[in-house]
Amino acid sequence: MLYKITQFIHLCRSAGLTIASSEIVDLLTSIELLGWQKERLFFNMSATIVKEEKDLAALKKLFNLFFYTRLEQEDAVVFQREEMMNKPPCWEPGKFIENFIKLKNTITIEKAQYQEKCNSLGGQGMGGSGSGRPLKPALSTADQLLLLLKKGEPDFLKAFIKGQVDQLKALKEQNLPKFSVALQELKVIIGLAEVRHRLSKQKELSKDSESIVWQENEKLLKKIMRRELEEALMKKWPQESIQEVARHVNAKEMDFNLLDEEQVEEIRNSLRRLAHRLATRNSYRYARARRGMIDLRRTASKAVQTGGVPLLLCCRQRIPDRPEIVVIYDLSGSVALFSEFILQLVYALHKSFNKVYSFAFIDCIAETTSFIKGENINWEIRQILEKTKIAKTNFSNYGQVWQQFARQYINIITRETIVLVLGDARNNWNPANEEYFAQISEVCRKLIWLNPSPKEKWSTEDCIINIYEPYCQYVFECRNLKQLESAMQRIF
Repeated sequence: MLYKITQFIHLCRSAGLTIASSEIVDLLTSIELLGWQKERLFFNMSATIVKEEKDLAALKKLFNLFFYTRLEQEDAVVFQREEMMNKPPCWEPGKFIENFIKLKNTITIEKAQYQEKCNSLGGQGMGGSGSGRPLKPALSTADQLLLLLKKGEPDFLKAFIKGQVDQLKALKEQNLPKFSVALQELKVIIGLAEVRHRLSKQKELSKDSESIVWQENEKLLKKIMRRELEEALMKKWPQESIQEVARHVNAKEMDFNLLDEEQVEEIRNSLRRLAHRLATRNSYRYARARRGMIDLRRTASKAVQTGGVPLLLCCRQRIPDRPEIVVIYDLSGSVALFSEFILQLVYALHKSFNKVYSFAFIDCIAETTSFIKGENINWEIRQILEKTKIAKTNFSNYGQVWQQFARQYINIITRETIVLVLGDARNNWNPANEEYFAQISEVCRKLIWLNPSPKEKWSTEDCIINIYEPYCQYVFECRNLKQLESAMQRIF
């Protein structure tokens, strides 16, 4: 059992929980006092290794998967049609619906096989004695899901999703698929994009109370999808899949473009805490002073005049620093979510800066300082896309953007300005115009580039970050929150 505890602690750490050695000692002491029963073990872990509410949710999920879900696979249900007609099943509603959907899928497959056989024999279809008359179309998967969301009954939703999970191609492979890949396939199978589009239209026409019900049912659906997929992976790959699930739980190390809505909200909350930590930490620069710390560089320079003997000591002292910051961010589809996160962070730190300017671009650039107030970044970005002319072709053109910025806005940059560029440097094979980017680098205090694209994809295809990198003081890979926190600690 002690070995299992060690395994589970390692699993929790891979899911993003910060667990110190002293906390493990506290956990083992509490287990020694209270025993190894699983219920008590969970409460011991909650009291000793959990620090935040999100960590408690992650611990609960991993605990259930690690200690409870490792069960033998359920025996396949064999359906006998005559027996079911003579003796109807007496299952619970959820179990009945689940088995009913399995039966329906079995009939659908047999019908398709029969249709294929008829076609191969030269028939014209399954209706109207071969005359080719079409059958009455059945409800599509998206229609079924929309009806289930309207009812909002968990048992019916669970049975529906379980039936769709059983059809995933990812689960029929020999090797364990990535959780994000399997989840995306499930979303495609159930037609989630179409359902969301139709729901958005119905929400506009419905009352506020009905709209809230739709939202709650949609959240319930997402939880059921994740839970059913996790259980399916655990049944087929009990050892390997739990590590994959743990990595997917850890939003801090997940790429921004793979986050779901709940994890996006978790990242926003983490950014608020990070902004608070950075805002309470003073930034300093050094200035000449009559007394204070010895300035070795200036002292050595003066010593040249006296034959290398440091007769005159030069001093310096730290004074609070409040620089200006200019944020230039890409709003094309590939990096829009990343730009939203950075803007939220920068404007949470606005008291630490003398001035904050912001500029958005896709293939043209426009100042957005008046739009961005840091109150509701998501809504403010939508306003920018609607009211500014930053997209003529909807394809990024960094060379044209630097040329336009150097001609129209470079006068706002001073020697006290930090320029922060947010983008993946994918230029869609347009001219780089690096000479204009060099002009921006010459007049500012620091030029820092945050790139949300994986480093192995830099300088490949149409990514030209290698052309702009020599003009930057720092270029950071920031595709997840962990890398972003590290970069922000160094910048501010």
